[in-house]
Amino acid sequence: ACLPSLHAREWRVASAAEFSAATPVAGDVIVWAPGRYADVAMRLKAEGTEAAPIIVRAEKPGGAVFTGASRIEVTGDLDGLVLRVPPED
Repeated sequence: ACLPSLHAREWRVASAAEFSAATPVAGDVIVWAPGRYADVAMRLKAEGTEAAPIIVRAEKPGGAVFTGASRIEVTGDLDGLVLRVPPED
């Protein structure tokens, strides 16, 4: 069985460029700063594992809001991928 990395890194991002420049490995977390992001195109190439997934989350729940034509492109091992999008208020 794979064990989670003992040296997981937290990547703090506040733009699509910072997000796309991140090079996370299994067990890392990408944290979006609070804000409204319009028409953002994000790219992520990464390989997480079941035991040590790569997590993308907002610093504060609901705090990173993507609007307009925002999109995300993820490549790599997507086995077991789960996307959680909270319902609109």
